[in-house]
Amino acid sequence: MAAGDEETVSKQIAKIQSDLDLHRKSASPKSKTSAKAPLYKETTKKAKKQSCLRKISHFLPQAVLSKSAICQHEYGCFENVVRKALKHFLVGFFIQVMLKNLMLLAKPAKLLKNL
Repeated sequence: MAAGDEETVSKQIAKIQSDLDLHRKSASPKSKTSAKAPLYKETTKKAKKQSCLRKISHFLPQAVLSKSAICQHEYGCFENVVRKALKHFLVGFFIQVMLKNLMLLAKPAKLLKNL
């Protein structure tokens, strides 16, 4: 190699080394702050609920399934009403079933008669 080539190579190496040093210095505070932030928030997302009306959507009019401009619900006002009504119906039904079963446990003779 010629002397001029060796000088340019050594200058390039020195420049690359200084760039790496600057990069390491600037990256080290970032790595400390990123270590404090929890990683699970970045990698996991809340699963989006599927529409409960997706299986019967071909029976319903489009106006019922679409969201209006002012609707703040995830899938629309109608679906929100259906979800809440179903939830409250199921809660009430299970409370009723539990109360009936508790009454049967209080009177074992009726329990044996019903079997």
